[in-house]
Amino acid sequence: MREDDEKEKREDEREWTLDQPQPVHLTRTPHHLPLSSPSPLHGTQSEGNCGLLHTRTTAMQGLLETFLLYMLIIVLSAGALKGLVEDEKENIARGKPTTLTSGNTSELAIDGDPNTYALSQVDSSPTWRVDLERVYQVETVSITNRIDCCPEKLNGAQIHIGSANSANPRCAVVSMVPPGETYTYSCHGMEGRLVSIFVPGPGQQLALAEVQVFGRPADNLALLGAVSQSSTFSTPQGQALGPQLSHDGDRSTSDPALCSRTQEERSPWWRLDLGEEHQVSTVTILTRADLRPEPITQGGEIRVGSSLDNNGNDNAICASVSSKVPQFNTYVCDGMVGRYVNIHLPGEATFINLCEVEVTGSPLVLPTTTPVPAVTPPPPITITLPGDSRTVVLVHQQLSWFDALLHCRSFYRDLLTLRDPEEQRYIEDNLLNTAASTTTTTTHMWLGLRRRMLSTHWYWMNGEGMGHSSWEGGHPRYHETPGTSTCGAIATRGQHLWSDQPCEEKLFFLCYSDSYLYYSPVQFAISRRR
Repeated sequence: MREDDEKEKREDEREWTLDQPQPVHLTRTPHHLPLSSPSPLHGTQSEGNCGLLHTRTTAMQGLLETFLLYMLIIVLSAGALKGLVEDEKENIARGKPTTLTSGNTSELAIDGDPNTYALSQVDSSPTWRVDLERVYQVETVSITNRIDCCPEKLNGAQIHIGSANSANPRCAVVSMVPPGETYTYSCHGMEGRLVSIFVPGPGQQLALAEVQVFGRPADNLALLGAVSQSSTFSTPQGQALGPQLSHDGDRSTSDPALCSRTQEERSPWWRLDLGEEHQVSTVTILTRADLRPEPITQGGEIRVGSSLDNNGNDNAICASVSSKVPQFNTYVCDGMVGRYVNIHLPGEATFINLCEVEVTGSPLVLPTTTPVPAVTPPPPITITLPGDSRTVVLVHQQLSWFDALLHCRSFYRDLLTLRDPEEQRYIEDNLLNTAASTTTTTTHMWLGLRRRMLSTHWYWMNGEGMGHSSWEGGHPRYHETPGTSTCGAIATRGQHLWSDQPCEEKLFFLCYSDSYLYYSPVQFAISRRR
């Protein structure tokens, strides 16, 4: 009876054990053991061929499971590493102040949710802008289009980067972003505090699901220079608020003890000595957050130059402070040349109170004693087609087909369309032959010719029909032919025949402009997809 109780107890313990989560082992049978060795699961070879077969099968299963587990670990590790790298790439637009003309949803473009979007009203050149709150070298700008409707509203939008309130340099033009997709545009380290996106022209509407900006803070030249000021104020506790407090890299504006201050006097000044002449791009001033008392009043000046006459306060003016300075503001000096940067309050008895001054720019590069003459391309050559409002432009820049298309659509109308033989002959006689005889040119020039992928169908990028052709060999090469391309060009010499050329080839190109109101171009994604 006792023996039966012990047996039943062992059976209960076995059932409980099988119900519990079991650890995962890399192998079931040590595959380094000889097959004649006792198997912990299936006994010895003496138990017959069946035991040997089970042992071999188990060993192979162990090897396979080990391999699959190792592969799973590698894949998961790679994914984790990728996620870590992506997490380290900071979106510098997140959480920064935004504005939108004729709209109040600007912050939805940087909220991290692609299902919400900033939407302007129908307006003339509606503009979205993010203030990065300091000058950055912007590497890329990523734009996510709305997924629910009207993706074409983003076509032709322009991305501008700079520190001025208007007319900043352009980074890129958005050709087409499919619904819900994210496209990334390279800005190659353009410097600026403001990133603006707008759709030019009347009757436009701007929608942005997400905007991400990536880059790094621009080098602050002030940290490399020496500072001085007209006088130094000391607190009742005896702390001297010297000029070094305004160029120590600390952007805090809430603690007066971390900000420099002059005594109250007539025409106080603060000066940065860069050590040598620089081209000064921007000057950013950070002042007390409470603005009590006002640290800079109306009539304040920012001066840049290389003279110390009147303590440097007679140098050229970069900017004037027309009213009391907000907590921080950036002034654009447009590459003014100078060794000294002064902040000056002429006239009345007052003081200067600065928490931080940041200066961006670059050292002035002087020409060598034997300068190498710069090779500049000749200006574009233009002709007007007879009986037509179109102007044809020969651009002497060697660009890929994609960049040539972007250039033409940005500055003119589009890459050139050749409508009939008479038009082509006129362009050959009055433009191509003249250019080939007077200037250095490329063997071919890009046209607005494009072939559909895996197709024999060629078309014009401005949407017009293919009513005329002048192909080398009498017809275009088809996609089955090795080495063919989807981009078309015209030969600059000889019979000026058309042919496909590698799209990455850098060639001169032909654009056109006109005054027609109707224009329905082929939308083409030429930006890098993220």
